[in-house]
Amino acid sequence: MKLSFFYSAITALIIFGVFNTSCSKERLEDDTPELNSYPQTVSYMNDKAQDEQMYTVDSLGTGPITGQQGTQMWPYKEIFMYPNGDSVHYPFQIGIIEIYKPIDMVYSQMPTVSDNNLLTTAGEVRVKVYKDGTELVLRPGKFLVLDYPTSTQDNNMRVYYGQANGSIVNWTDPNDSIQNFDTASAHYYRVFTHRMNWINCDYFSSYTGSMANFSFTSTTEDITGLGKFIYFNNRKSMMQVYSATSPDVPVGEDVKILLFGKNASNQLFYYYNDTIVNPSNNYDITLTQTTETQLDSLLNTF
Repeated sequence: MKLSFFYSAITALIIFGVFNTSCSKERLEDDTPELNSYPQTVSYMNDKAQDEQMYTVDSLGTGPITGQQGTQMWPYKEIFMYPNGDSVHYPFQIGIIEIYKPIDMVYSQMPTVSDNNLLTTAGEVRVKVYKDGTELVLRPGKFLVLDYPTSTQDNNMRVYYGQANGSIVNWTDPNDSIQNFDTASAHYYRVFTHRMNWINCDYFSSYTGSMANFSFTSTTEDITGLGKFIYFNNRKSMMQVYSATSPDVPVGEDVKILLFGKNASNQLFYYYNDTIVNPSNNYDITLTQTTETQLDSLLNTF
């Protein structure tokens, strides 16, 4: 009888211990704060991205076609062909996306980085040509001439082409030629491109000295759902950060840091810091609510 009571007591203690441990674990899990999430960020940027402008080329004409932000091009049918090599006849359509401003680099998610190296840009342009719904290609040995408007000219400018890896575009350098070109009223970089799609007029922004990265953490925000960008003021270069840590960047650079997101209730939040790159750059992020107009106004100061 005593032995039976002893075993019953032990069993009760074990059950109580398991139950108490389980409850303690649930309390700890319940005490973990739920992070604010921002599932609408990507769709918000897509809605704000630069649209493709469509133009119909129906004859040789005198050219050029001029985009809304000043890009000029001379698309003659002789330089294009169908993917199978067939000739092209008028009319055909040309589509262009122009990205010259930091605000458009952000919303179009088109940073100016080549293999994590900063590029100083004079503009990013996407060109596609269509005939009856088929995307055309340049004939071998032919070039499309593009003029990029600029307020000042830099002899270091080169041509970089965008290589897409999913939604991320990396810029590669094929060494196609660029000429500085002037009219009575404007300055241009004239690009002779041997392929289409994304074409960047820029150059490698060289630097020496110490390097450091940025690390973003938060006890309140789910930063994986945020747009994260670093703008280098003196280099006209934009970096997008795809994780919680940026690639290495030059210490001492004057930068603008912007993180923003849109939650499930379509409310917009942001974090902004105009700062200098230090040997250590660890940021604990807390977002502040903003509006579309206010965020656009901020980006237009970049």
